[in-house]
Amino acid sequence: MDKAYTAHQLRLDKIIYASEASAINLACMLVFMLGDRYFVGVSRDLLMLGSVLFGVLSTLFMGIGNGIRLWRVKRLEKDI
Repeated sequence: MDKAYTAHQLRLDKIIYASEASAINLACMLVFMLGDRYFVGVSRDLLMLGSVLFGVLSTLFMGIGNGIRLWRVKRLEKDI
């Protein structure tokens, strides 16, 4: 495969993953803010905890993945 094409695809993947992480975090914030209104008791607490954990873990996963992609892009650009 062409190294320039691979580097370009990795850059596009970084943008897609960052957009997905933003959408997931927005959904998690909405669930956290509106969960108090529609749920009560233990289910509300679990929903809020789950939304916070899911948002944080997805952001962490995206950050690590994008860091790896950035490292690969820099390595490919050095080889070009």
